[in-house]
Amino acid sequence: MQGQMVLLHAVHLNLAPYSPANPAWLKDALCQEAAAKARDILGRAQADGVSAACIVEQGSPAAVIAKVAERCQAELIVMTRQPRGWLARLFGSRTAERVIREAKCPVMVLQLDGAKG
Repeated sequence: MQGQMVLLHAVHLNLAPYSPANPAWLKDALCQEAAAKARDILGRAQADGVSAACIVEQGSPAAVIAKVAERCQAELIVMTRQPRGWLARLFGSRTAERVIREAKCPVMVLQLDGAKG
């Protein structure tokens, strides 16, 4: 098999109406932090002979995931469902469900321990 694993992190700041003085600086810092966290995973994957890359993009997570999957011609998207409180479930849109609707390839959603619903 000659596949490639792509670690994707979407940086999305939903700051309105209380945005910080310099949101561009904050987005850049979050992008750098995401790339740094991915280095360990990339190193372990490459040590095991898995071709791997990391992409960090800004935007709504579901839209970024669908766009990058299409651009990379992904055959499968694997993502985790994050534990959420009842208030977040009531008012927030669920990223996994949006990706399932928008993606043009199969989506596998792994539920983390302690995740609800």
